[in-house]
Amino acid sequence: MGGDSQIVVKGASALIYALSTLVVYLLAKRLHNADTACWASVLFATLPAVSLSALIISTDVLLILFWSLALLYYLKALESDSWFDWVMLGLVCGAGLLSKYTMVLFSLCVLLHLILSGQWRQLASPKFWFAVSIAVLVFVPNIIWNIENQFPTLEHTVEISGAAEKPIRVMKGVNFILEQAALLGPVIYLGVIAWFIRLTRRDRWPFHLAFTLPFLFVIAGFAMFGKANANWAAPVIVCATIACTHMWLNKGKFWIPVALGLNLLLAIGLYHFDNWAPKVGAQFELNYKDPFKRVRGWNEWALSVEGQRHDIPRDICYLSSSRSALSHLGWQLRSSYPCLVSWFPGPSVKSQFDLWSPLKDEQKGAFVLVERAGKNIAEHFEQARLLGEAIRPFPGAGAKPPLKPGKCGW
Repeated sequence: MGGDSQIVVKGASALIYALSTLVVYLLAKRLHNADTACWASVLFATLPAVSLSALIISTDVLLILFWSLALLYYLKALESDSWFDWVMLGLVCGAGLLSKYTMVLFSLCVLLHLILSGQWRQLASPKFWFAVSIAVLVFVPNIIWNIENQFPTLEHTVEISGAAEKPIRVMKGVNFILEQAALLGPVIYLGVIAWFIRLTRRDRWPFHLAFTLPFLFVIAGFAMFGKANANWAAPVIVCATIACTHMWLNKGKFWIPVALGLNLLLAIGLYHFDNWAPKVGAQFELNYKDPFKRVRGWNEWALSVEGQRHDIPRDICYLSSSRSALSHLGWQLRSSYPCLVSWFPGPSVKSQFDLWSPLKDEQKGAFVLVERAGKNIAEHFEQARLLGEAIRPFPGAGAKPPLKPGKCGW
């Protein structure tokens, strides 16, 4: 069910990464030379971060494209000072903000670059501020929408980061920086460290430094105060890959085929993860961290929930306080157009379902409640009966695969 749609989505992801690879080539060529551009684009296309996010269709796909385009047009604007390049810079920055809010860190990187490169006078340029204005204008509809709806995306960001829940933990930030090896691959990761250690007044070093360190350290700060996934600093892979490749071409060409070969092996390993990981885990009694755990089993879970409706009419809606449950039911059962209602006691809006289809006080009738075990929403209804239990299976590697039980229907 839904196979054709998944092919379309994954095909779009591959196409976007192909465009990003082309942009990385053009950026590296403008920064350095054709040789660096060629090898940097090849290494970029095979990075573990690219291989993994293309398979799971993450939000980083579009962010990396707009980040790369912003780098290219920023560099062109500095060199040409043409209105076209400044306007394009503003447009792609605005589009990047719409794809993911972390694009705002591009402004911090620009500020550091202008200072390090001695071009801080650009801050007085009307073209520079015109580009900023365009980016803001592109993003304004999102700001207006948030104001009108009580800033739900801000609530969501605070919720997933857990910034207000935990004290500062320095080792979490250190672990986050170490986890970047999973995005770049171990060889390129070590190469980037070597590039930082050997940093001198080499050509373009302010550019690469400014568009890697600020982003990395800001997100590492989030990790220390709450939670940050390794991919939250995904845009740093662009300049990190180019800088490392350029260093290797000048000294240490041997490492380029090593990095490329390892990246290809990792990509193949990720693609066939379900085939080899359970066998290796069973043989050595290992419990792997499944990189695909967040996307596993939802189709089976949704079909299990749907199968337990029995003779319940189709016009009776699913009700849940979980945006994950509602979104996956809506997607996996999309061919039958399921009716979805959000249990939203308020006051904070935490998902799009709270805006689209909240359960209203005057809304009467029966619902099929889909909720995690332990929730007490059924107590708010006059009558309730348990239809069954649906468990999201995890067919991937792991000695003790986690389960997600949920009560289906009241």
